[in-house]
Amino acid sequence: MAKPSPEQLLLLEDFRHIASQVLVELGVVTRNMLASIDQIPLTVLKRSATIRHGSTKWKVGMPVYGTPDEVGEISLHPELLRPSWRSYGVWVMYHELIHASGYVRHDRNFRKIEACWPEKASKGLGKYFTTYLRSKKYEWNWTCPSCNSVYLRQRKSNGRYACRHCKEILVDVHRIPQNS
Repeated sequence: MAKPSPEQLLLLEDFRHIASQVLVELGVVTRNMLASIDQIPLTVLKRSATIRHGSTKWKVGMPVYGTPDEVGEISLHPELLRPSWRSYGVWVMYHELIHASGYVRHDRNFRKIEACWPEKASKGLGKYFTTYLRSKKYEWNWTCPSCNSVYLRQRKSNGRYACRHCKEILVDVHRIPQNS
Protein backbone atom coordinates (compact mmCIF):
# COMPACT_ATOMS: atom_id res chain seq x y z
CA MET A 1 0.00 0.00 0.00
CA ALA A 2 1.22 3.46 -0.84
CA LYS A 3 0.60 6.83 0.69
CA PRO A 4 -1.75 8.81 -1.56
CA SER A 5 -0.88 12.21 -2.97
CA PRO A 6 -2.91 15.16 -1.61
CA GLU A 7 -5.13 15.08 -4.74
CA GLN A 8 -5.68 11.34 -4.39
CA LEU A 9 -6.50 11.70 -0.70
CA LEU A 10 -9.17 14.30 -1.47
CA LEU A 11 -10.78 11.95 -3.99
CA LEU A 12 -10.58 8.99 -1.59
CA GLU A 13 -12.23 11.03 1.16
CA ASP A 14 -14.96 12.09 -1.28
CA PHE A 15 -15.55 8.43 -2.22
CA ARG A 16 -15.70 7.50 1.48
CA HIS A 17 -18.20 10.27 2.19
CA ILE A 18 -20.54 9.19 -0.62
CA ALA A 19 -20.34 5.49 0.25
CA SER A 20 -20.73 6.00 4.00
CA GLN A 21 -23.83 8.16 3.49
CA VAL A 22 -25.46 5.29 1.60
CA LEU A 23 -24.62 2.93 4.47
CA VAL A 24 -26.15 5.38 6.97
CA GLU A 25 -29.32 5.67 4.88
CA LEU A 26 -29.56 1.86 4.77
CA GLY A 27 -29.17 1.66 8.55
CA VAL A 28 -26.02 -0.46 8.32
CA VAL A 29 -23.87 2.23 9.94
CA THR A 30 -24.93 4.31 12.93
CA ARG A 31 -23.87 7.90 13.44
CA ASN A 32 -21.42 6.71 16.14
CA MET A 33 -19.84 4.22 13.72
CA LEU A 34 -19.62 6.95 11.08
CA ALA A 35 -17.16 8.90 13.24
CA SER A 36 -14.94 5.78 13.44
CA ILE A 37 -15.24 5.16 9.70
CA ASP A 38 -14.10 8.72 9.00
CA GLN A 39 -10.91 8.03 11.00
CA ILE A 40 -9.84 4.98 8.95
CA PRO A 41 -6.63 5.79 7.03
CA LEU A 42 -7.02 5.72 3.24
CA THR A 43 -4.21 4.54 0.95
CA VAL A 44 -3.76 3.44 -2.66
CA LEU A 45 -2.70 0.05 -3.98
CA LYS A 46 0.39 -0.38 -6.13
CA ARG A 47 -0.12 0.64 -9.76
CA SER A 48 1.06 -2.81 -10.86
CA ALA A 49 -1.94 -4.55 -9.25
CA THR A 50 -4.19 -6.07 -11.91
CA ILE A 51 -6.52 -8.30 -9.89
CA ARG A 52 -7.23 -6.43 -6.65
CA HIS A 53 -9.32 -3.26 -6.93
CA GLY A 54 -9.65 -2.48 -3.23
CA SER A 55 -8.54 -3.81 0.14
CA THR A 56 -9.52 -3.57 3.79
CA LYS A 57 -6.62 -4.25 6.15
CA TRP A 58 -7.24 -4.97 9.82
CA LYS A 59 -4.96 -3.79 12.61
CA VAL A 60 -2.45 -6.40 13.72
CA GLY A 61 -3.30 -8.21 16.94
CA MET A 62 -7.02 -7.47 16.97
CA PRO A 63 -8.82 -10.40 18.63
CA VAL A 64 -12.10 -9.88 16.76
CA TYR A 65 -12.50 -8.34 13.33
CA GLY A 66 -15.66 -6.46 12.79
CA THR A 67 -15.73 -2.84 13.92
CA PRO A 68 -14.40 0.29 12.21
CA ASP A 69 -12.01 0.86 15.15
CA GLU A 70 -10.22 -2.39 14.26
CA VAL A 71 -9.56 -1.42 10.62
CA GLY A 72 -5.96 -0.44 9.89
CA GLU A 73 -6.54 1.02 6.41
CA ILE A 74 -8.68 0.93 3.30
CA SER A 75 -6.90 0.98 -0.06
CA LEU A 76 -8.17 1.51 -3.59
CA HIS A 77 -6.41 1.08 -6.91
CA PRO A 78 -5.08 4.50 -8.03
CA GLU A 79 -6.66 4.10 -11.49
CA LEU A 80 -10.09 4.18 -9.81
CA LEU A 81 -9.43 7.83 -9.02
CA ARG A 82 -9.52 8.78 -12.70
CA PRO A 83 -12.75 10.51 -13.79
CA SER A 84 -13.62 7.69 -16.20
CA TRP A 85 -13.69 5.11 -13.36
CA ARG A 86 -15.22 7.34 -10.65
CA SER A 87 -18.57 5.53 -10.33
CA TYR A 88 -16.86 2.16 -10.00
CA GLY A 89 -14.33 3.62 -7.55
CA VAL A 90 -17.12 4.85 -5.27
CA TRP A 91 -18.73 1.40 -5.45
CA VAL A 92 -15.42 -0.29 -4.48
CA MET A 93 -15.16 2.08 -1.51
CA TYR A 94 -18.75 1.12 -0.56
CA HIS A 95 -17.73 -2.56 -0.74
CA GLU A 96 -14.73 -1.97 1.52
CA LEU A 97 -16.79 0.07 4.00
CA ILE A 98 -19.23 -2.83 4.30
CA HIS A 99 -16.25 -4.91 5.45
CA ALA A 100 -15.24 -2.16 7.87
CA SER A 101 -18.80 -2.11 9.26
CA GLY A 102 -18.43 -5.64 10.56
CA TYR A 103 -19.27 -7.80 7.56
CA VAL A 104 -15.89 -9.47 7.14
CA ARG A 105 -16.93 -12.38 4.91
CA HIS A 106 -18.66 -12.28 1.54
CA ASP A 107 -21.67 -14.13 2.89
CA ARG A 108 -25.39 -13.74 2.22
CA ASN A 109 -25.77 -10.75 4.57
CA PHE A 110 -22.80 -9.00 2.97
CA ARG A 111 -24.20 -9.54 -0.55
CA LYS A 112 -27.62 -8.33 0.58
CA ILE A 113 -26.16 -5.00 1.71
CA GLU A 114 -23.96 -4.81 -1.37
CA ALA A 115 -27.03 -5.23 -3.60
CA CYS A 116 -28.59 -2.09 -2.08
CA TRP A 117 -26.10 0.17 -3.87
CA PRO A 118 -28.27 2.75 -5.71
CA GLU A 119 -26.30 2.87 -8.98
CA LYS A 120 -26.62 -0.69 -10.30
CA ALA A 121 -24.46 -0.19 -13.42
CA SER A 122 -21.30 0.72 -11.48
CA LYS A 123 -21.21 -2.64 -9.67
CA GLY A 124 -20.80 -4.51 -12.97
CA LEU A 125 -17.72 -2.57 -14.09
CA GLY A 126 -15.23 -4.81 -12.25
CA LYS A 127 -14.59 -7.11 -15.20
CA TYR A 128 -13.99 -4.14 -17.51
CA PHE A 129 -11.67 -2.49 -14.99
CA THR A 130 -9.56 -5.66 -14.78
CA THR A 131 -9.37 -5.83 -18.58
CA TYR A 132 -8.35 -2.16 -18.65
CA LEU A 133 -5.57 -2.77 -16.11
CA ARG A 134 -4.29 -5.78 -17.99
CA SER A 135 -4.34 -3.97 -21.34
CA LYS A 136 -2.01 -1.35 -19.86
CA LYS A 137 0.51 -3.95 -18.76
CA TYR A 138 0.48 -6.87 -21.16
CA GLU A 139 2.74 -6.92 -24.18
CA TRP A 140 1.44 -9.90 -26.17
CA ASN A 141 -1.88 -10.87 -27.70
CA TRP A 142 -2.26 -14.59 -28.11
CA THR A 143 -4.64 -14.66 -31.06
CA CYS A 144 -6.61 -17.60 -32.42
CA PRO A 145 -6.42 -17.74 -36.23
CA SER A 146 -9.70 -19.65 -36.39
CA CYS A 147 -12.17 -17.84 -34.12
CA ASN A 148 -10.20 -14.58 -33.55
CA SER A 149 -10.27 -14.90 -29.75
CA VAL A 150 -7.60 -12.74 -28.12
CA TYR A 151 -5.84 -13.43 -24.83
CA LEU A 152 -3.72 -10.69 -23.21
CA ARG A 153 -0.41 -12.03 -21.87
CA GLN A 154 2.94 -10.76 -20.62
CA ARG A 155 5.07 -13.24 -22.57
CA LYS A 156 5.05 -15.08 -25.87
CA SER A 157 3.27 -18.41 -26.16
CA ASN A 158 5.73 -19.79 -28.76
CA GLY A 159 3.06 -22.15 -30.06
CA ARG A 160 2.63 -23.93 -26.71
CA TYR A 161 -1.00 -23.00 -26.08
CA ALA A 162 -4.31 -23.67 -27.81
CA CYS A 163 -7.54 -21.66 -27.95
CA ARG A 164 -9.99 -22.67 -25.24
CA HIS A 165 -12.88 -22.43 -27.71
CA CYS A 166 -11.72 -24.15 -30.89
CA LYS A 167 -8.42 -25.77 -29.82
CA GLU A 168 -6.33 -24.09 -32.58
CA ILE A 169 -2.71 -23.18 -31.75
CA LEU A 170 -2.49 -19.52 -30.69
CA VAL A 171 -0.37 -17.03 -32.64
CA ASP A 172 1.74 -14.38 -30.88
CA VAL A 173 1.02 -10.77 -31.85
CA HIS A 174 3.32 -8.17 -30.30
CA ARG A 175 1.54 -5.09 -29.03
CA ILE A 176 2.61 -1.90 -27.31
CA PRO A 177 1.12 -1.63 -23.80
CA GLN A 178 -0.92 1.46 -23.01
CA ASN A 179 0.87 3.69 -20.54
CA SER A 180 -1.74 6.32 -19.94
